[in-house]
Amino acid sequence: MALRRRTAMLAVVFLCVLSIDARTPASAQNSAPSVTVVKAQLAAQIKTLRQALIKSAAKIQNQQVQLQAVDARLAALALVDAADQERLIGLRQSLATLGVTLQNLARRPPEAVIVGPGSAIDSARAALLLESAIARVSDTGKRLRRQIDKSADTRRAILYEQEKLFQMTTAYEYEQQQLETLLGEKLALLSSSGGAAAKSQKKREALARSAKSFRGLLQKLQTDIGTQNTAQGQLTAATKADKSTRSLDRSRDGSTATAAGQGMQISSIMRHKGKLPVPAIGNVVQRFGEPERRGQRAKGIKIKTRNGAPVVAPHDGEILFADIFRGYGKILIIDHGQGYHTLLAGLGRIYSTVGQAVLAGEPVGVMNEKQGTSGQRPEVYLEMRYNGLPIDPLPWLVPQTLDANG
Repeated sequence: MALRRRTAMLAVVFLCVLSIDARTPASAQNSAPSVTVVKAQLAAQIKTLRQALIKSAAKIQNQQVQLQAVDARLAALALVDAADQERLIGLRQSLATLGVTLQNLARRPPEAVIVGPGSAIDSARAALLLESAIARVSDTGKRLRRQIDKSADTRRAILYEQEKLFQMTTAYEYEQQQLETLLGEKLALLSSSGGAAAKSQKKREALARSAKSFRGLLQKLQTDIGTQNTAQGQLTAATKADKSTRSLDRSRDGSTATAAGQGMQISSIMRHKGKLPVPAIGNVVQRFGEPERRGQRAKGIKIKTRNGAPVVAPHDGEILFADIFRGYGKILIIDHGQGYHTLLAGLGRIYSTVGQAVLAGEPVGVMNEKQGTSGQRPEVYLEMRYNGLPIDPLPWLVPQTLDANG
């Protein structure tokens, strides 16, 4: 709550300072120190929120892993319970058949057995049959009792796991609410830090409308960034004062990059192959290269996750695009440098802005809270590209966090 109040106060103060600065150009130099102080405070606040968001998302994803384990145990117990019930039905039917046999034998009086037709051997056989039937009834009854006890144990285990699932789901939903509160606060801070992001957003929306493919959109966005960088470089060289550019400046060796204007070091994605956090915990229901409905091959993977699950950045980078694009729906494009981009689609809500720097594991949005009309869980789509061409993202992700078998 205190963090939320400080966030709101800083945002209001910053907007007020900007409005005063805009109305009184002559006094801009006098007000510059206060603007600088407020900017520094906002940057510190965003940094604090970013760390809190990463921790919150990691906690939620850990809860998702535990919930997955409970779901798996419940599914296994359901199979065991179904098998138990089948065995119980079989044993009850066997017992009923034996009961009919005993009833038929019991209807014959002893005198009929003694004086009836047939030899003494037939009588002995009848006695053995009766004895065998009684033994089978006893054995089947014992097996039935053991099966009933086993079935009861299975049902108790199911009830225990269901209670555990309820408690964990309650904690999970609470953390989701806390995360969304933090995401809203960060988005408010980012929105209050200036209008450059809004202008970039509108321009890139126009680029998206004119692009015919995702690769075409990437090319247009890269061209737009190059143009901005050129203009910004000229302005910086002339004034040596403007430090608000929002692009990734690649280092010469490609090992790190800087998110300019945000003071963040972006690590090389190539050094983290096989170690990238998954965007959302869940089951892989579509693999890279698998055939799709229209006869094409999948250019990414789909992960079936939980309602309202946080979606995190798989690696450090900069938000290149955050909007609706053609058949992808609502998408995020993250520029990781060195020619690598990731696309995230299927999000219910996006809590990121164009030009925003993000760290690996930092939440950038959430999935829908409600299931679709089909009752299925939501699916997040992950596409990874190198120099504009799609590549399989699975080898880049931490394998233990996904069920690749769906």
